[in-house]
Amino acid sequence: MTHNHKQSIHQLIEHSYTQNKLLYLIKGFSLIVQQGRFLEAVYGIKCFLFHKPSPIVENSDFNVDEAIVLSSEYFQDKREEQEVIRTLIRNLTGERELKFLFHGYVVNQTGFVIGEYADKSARLFIKDMDNFSVIDFYQNDPGVRHIHSIICNNKTVFISTGDSKKYLDQWKLSDGKLVFERRMLDNCFGGFIAHCKIQDIFFGSDYSHRLNYIYCLETSEKNFFPNPAYKQWCAFMLPVNNRYIVCINQNMPGFLPERTISIFDTHTSSFIFCKGYSVDKLKSLGFY
Repeated sequence: MTHNHKQSIHQLIEHSYTQNKLLYLIKGFSLIVQQGRFLEAVYGIKCFLFHKPSPIVENSDFNVDEAIVLSSEYFQDKREEQEVIRTLIRNLTGERELKFLFHGYVVNQTGFVIGEYADKSARLFIKDMDNFSVIDFYQNDPGVRHIHSIICNNKTVFISTGDSKKYLDQWKLSDGKLVFERRMLDNCFGGFIAHCKIQDIFFGSDYSHRLNYIYCLETSEKNFFPNPAYKQWCAFMLPVNNRYIVCINQNMPGFLPERTISIFDTHTSSFIFCKGYSVDKLKSLGFY
């Protein structure tokens, strides 16, 4: 396919979405109503008023192609691990359709912790040595639809939920048990789907068609994504060379299908790369 042909197809797609702007606005409003995201929508308006997309800070010493290759290798390794854990948890529970996200589990020396990603089911599964338990802590909260992500720092575990209640909660692993300690972020301010640990812990926000950012847990600093990732939620955060984070952002299903790769430098707290990619191109690079 020639470049002009590809460009023409892209223009046709863009034209199709432009012609249906009202339809997508209705879709977006419908999601807000269905999932009770009014506070989140208000917060999004505030961000639009006071925060602009981050600039790209050039780094002549940085090799983008190498970073994408390394992050792709990490992505594939973690996908393989996820499949192993998926088999283990299904054998333990007997539930063949039990699902969890890419960032929705952690593995340690004695077992693992998994957060369920289902429609209105958000159980936690803990395997420690010969012990296995299920925690229903979030099951009675009507705003928690499922678990978005889990990350562990020594014995401290951070759990993010969605959708209308975007919590970030702190738990503690103690003697093979998971104990709730405190709610760190409430309502619409947590709910992170992606995360990455490079010295500090970083989260990627999960706002559809609203402004998204990288949030540092230790400093509470927010770095808003550059364009075109600015209004796409962050699906994956992949570490490179113990310094950089390769982020993949995307739109909700039913909206524009393009994805974006952004690269964040944790040493300078700046974005050094941001570019849109088709789904097919990302697949060819080893993602998804």
